[in-house]
Amino acid sequence: MPGVDLSLSYHVAFAVLGLAAAFGISFLSYRHPVPPQPRRWKIVFIVLRTVALWALLFLVGQPVLSLVNRSTLAPVVEVLVDNSQSLTLTDGLGDRRKLLREALASPELSALASDAEVRWSLFDHSRRPVERWSVDSLVQNGDRTDIAGAFHDLRIRSGERKPAAVVLLTDGNATTPVSPVYEAQALGVPVIAVGVGDTSDPRDLRVNDVVSNATAYAGTRVPVNVVLHSSGAGGEQVDVVLDHRGRTMDRTTVTLDQGARDRRVTLFFTPDSAGLHRSTVTLSRLRGEITYRNNSASFLTRVLSDKIRILIVSAAPNQDAAFLRRSLSSDSNLTVTMRTGTPRGSFLEGLLTPEVVRQTDALILVGVPDAGTPDEALQLLLRHEFARLPVWYLPQRTTDFSRLQSLSSLLPVRVEQVVPTELSVFFSVPESRRLHPIVRVSNNGSDPWSSLPPVFRSQGTFRPRPDAEVLATVRLGATVLSEPFLVVRSAEGRRTAFLTGYGFWRWKLLAPATGAGTDVYDTFVSNVVRWLTAVEDERRIRVRPDRDAFSSLEAPAFTAQAYDESLQPVIDADIEVTARSGGNSTTVLLSPLGNGQYAGTFPLLPPGDYTYSATVRTGTSVLGEDRGTFSVGGLNVEFVETRMDRVSLEGLASRTGGAYFGAGDMNGLADRIRMLPGFQDTEQVRRSDLELWSSPWILGTLVLLFSLEWFLRKRAGML
Repeated sequence: MPGVDLSLSYHVAFAVLGLAAAFGISFLSYRHPVPPQPRRWKIVFIVLRTVALWALLFLVGQPVLSLVNRSTLAPVVEVLVDNSQSLTLTDGLGDRRKLLREALASPELSALASDAEVRWSLFDHSRRPVERWSVDSLVQNGDRTDIAGAFHDLRIRSGERKPAAVVLLTDGNATTPVSPVYEAQALGVPVIAVGVGDTSDPRDLRVNDVVSNATAYAGTRVPVNVVLHSSGAGGEQVDVVLDHRGRTMDRTTVTLDQGARDRRVTLFFTPDSAGLHRSTVTLSRLRGEITYRNNSASFLTRVLSDKIRILIVSAAPNQDAAFLRRSLSSDSNLTVTMRTGTPRGSFLEGLLTPEVVRQTDALILVGVPDAGTPDEALQLLLRHEFARLPVWYLPQRTTDFSRLQSLSSLLPVRVEQVVPTELSVFFSVPESRRLHPIVRVSNNGSDPWSSLPPVFRSQGTFRPRPDAEVLATVRLGATVLSEPFLVVRSAEGRRTAFLTGYGFWRWKLLAPATGAGTDVYDTFVSNVVRWLTAVEDERRIRVRPDRDAFSSLEAPAFTAQAYDESLQPVIDADIEVTARSGGNSTTVLLSPLGNGQYAGTFPLLPPGDYTYSATVRTGTSVLGEDRGTFSVGGLNVEFVETRMDRVSLEGLASRTGGAYFGAGDMNGLADRIRMLPGFQDTEQVRRSDLELWSSPWILGTLVLLFSLEWFLRKRAGML
């Protein structure tokens, strides 16, 4: 039975004294009423006033009436059941679905229901509690095995009443990046792992990974690197076939190694049209494979219609122009046109005409102008129709800087007081600028900029425009100066870059000897050109994926920028991105990075083509929206690993204080759970409080008592 408790803000003795005081006041008030009243009516009046006055004094003590219910709760045991596609395999121990159902029907699990509250949940790419009967109708159609997510959801769902144990039935092959051990330890509950499947390597051939260019150009040969895995098929031959848009583009035959081994194969295809294309790598089937569903994988390529067209205009033959042409021409995605000036005012490769400039995506000026550069060429570059053409400028020792003033509108700097004194200087990139895409040069984690050989620079003053960015400065010996060396600008629909020195071809020849690496020059040149030709998005709200296409093993990452109407960065926006494919949708909230920049990552998504929509809010107001598309490649991660991962399950059980059992031998599981420290009944106390002093019913009764006394007094003719 529930207990009853009454609490007051003062000692109970005051309530007794209050009752006595109320009776005394009432007795004196009605001892000699006027007019005189019969004895029975005096008693009625005394009782009414005593009760009313004492009730009033009682309520001043803020009385609270508490009902206390005590009950005994059995310990909770959570059963997490794998519902992913990998449980459909048949291995050396038989059909995994059959093994799982037999484990679920085991007397060991049924015995727990007699002294524990058993709760059931299914998990794959999502997690959901189910009734016991639902577990018996498992479909094993999930495209992910998110064990970590199952523990995470359980931790949130269980709240203060933690389970005594978690029984996990799975093959152990987690296909999400978060560690199950981490989430299980955060839950803080022993895990009883039940492994479903065979631990030996089955006879299998599968595509483990496919790596290709995310972006390519029509008519360009694209390499496709395939990693295939084989087990139990040593010495056998298998065909590797690349299909692109329904046509076989390449194929090869490989002989498989003994044991469980990875093999790398490179195939090629040439896309013939622009767009987002899906290609497929397929392995021929071997008799007796555990599954054929991992014998193929698709990938996506964003194909662009045209190559980037680069025009190099050099005032005269020089090494910088020659090395630039050689480096850029080695890139199959670029088309390079050259115009080299002569002392006679002409060009070696032909005329510099409006048509030549018009067919250009980016312009590189080397030493232009010198004394021999015709004025007509300078005027051509300044024509209005070329106003948005990106420009990269490199001076030379022979540059006529006084005539260069006529091209000032093309440059991110203002040139002042240049004299022909040549200095040997070094290129220095500040730490704060090394994430810029132009100077982000990979060199095995080292800093190549400090190891590069010196180049040359004319003595003078180069003043960056207010909206320009200095990516590198001049270093003389060990002294870093504030003089700019590399300046870039992105404004008014045009991107420009300016190197204040020359002789950068020395990086190509001498960098390996100084320890800077062999590819610094080519990477730097490629970075500048790609930055110049990147499409500038001037929208205030911009939300986009890091790439157009992701592999099945990659979590799609998004970045965003948000600016207000005055083009000031918005630092407190809420940016919600929803990705949809078919009838399914997934939503993430991007996190602020500062200065109007945001980033976030989706969970692993099933293969397919996705549309996304993003909404940017500040408070209750919608600042803007954005939308677009991306794709996820077709590698079925559920069959990348086909054997049961006993090692991971045993490690998970051991690090949480649990135990491991095989699905075919669960004897002693119930007793093992009962021995856990948390497996014990708990007393639950539920308390419900009624504040009598604020109860409208109590207040109404008090008013009724005083009203009744007043009515009876008036009826008796009393004042």
